[in-house]
Amino acid sequence: MPFRITNESIYLGIAILFITAPNIAHIILSALLEDSFAIPYLIITCSFFCLNIFLLFKTSCSNPGYLSKNSSLPEETTGVIEINGITVRLKLCNTCNILKPPRVHHCKVCDFCVDRQDHHCPWVANCIGRKNHREFVMLLLFSTLESAYLIVAELCVAIITDDPPGRYAGEIILIVYGAIMFWSVGGLLLYQLYLIFLNKTTHEHRRRIFGNDNPFKYGCCKNLLLFCSMKAETPASKPSPQINNQIEENS
Repeated sequence: MPFRITNESIYLGIAILFITAPNIAHIILSALLEDSFAIPYLIITCSFFCLNIFLLFKTSCSNPGYLSKNSSLPEETTGVIEINGITVRLKLCNTCNILKPPRVHHCKVCDFCVDRQDHHCPWVANCIGRKNHREFVMLLLFSTLESAYLIVAELCVAIITDDPPGRYAGEIILIVYGAIMFWSVGGLLLYQLYLIFLNKTTHEHRRRIFGNDNPFKYGCCKNLLLFCSMKAETPASKPSPQINNQIEENS
């Protein structure tokens, strides 16, 4: 099968460039420092680079929580279950031929139903779902921390080195780049943390699927623990065998 350059592969390539380019610049600028400063500078820079590249590929290559498709329609095409005293309607996915469990949404890009789908992210060329959401948030967290480190480190380089102000072009570019990344990625991180404490996905929040009656709201601490464990919520009323099997499969 011939290799095709898609929009998502371009976005993923840009994401890799965003992580790689400033780190290469960091390493080049470390030559301006004495060994006592350059060594920890390089260790921190390489640590951030390796961690963010690992998280990027882990998020991109992981199965986000795809549900198996059926060749024909299921016997049950509608249903309801009760979660925390709130009735949740189950909908049929005509593409996958399954009765979708709670919090499952069909991704038009992946063409699969995804368990606890948050959104489809072109920057990682993958859906963000139950099985890779933690890695995605960790990627945002460490990218934000690296941006903050970038700003502080380059300010320190400018102060420590004896170069005249006119030769600070490299440091200024990296500081501006770090500020832009800190603002954009950090803003997305805060939004994700806000949703985690509410136990909502981006899809549910933007479409106001549950309104004020969120059946998955357990309080900030428990919501955070649920996110970290990423276990499927157990309904109060007994679901059909088909739904029960799909819930257990994605736990």
